[in-house]
Amino acid sequence: MTNQNNNNNRKIEFITRDRTITREDEEDCEKKASRGWFLLPFFFGIIGGIIMAAVLWHEDRESAKMGLVMGFVFGIMWAGILMLGLL
Repeated sequence: MTNQNNNNNRKIEFITRDRTITREDEEDCEKKASRGWFLLPFFFGIIGGIIMAAVLWHEDRESAKMGLVMGFVFGIMWAGILMLGLL
């Protein structure tokens, strides 16, 4: 009897316009992005931050926004380093 109750609790469904989402699908959507994505803004500056944000926007908006901020910061840093190297 308890096994049947556990299965019923797991199969709670949410109905959206596009499709039915089960609770298990919802838990999968809450996964955080890999930390490797943060290498893109570090090495490629603003362009890397924009690419990271575009890829991660629907999965993890916090990381996407952080990637944009990091892209601008590292972009300015790399531009400063280049300017000092050219002087």
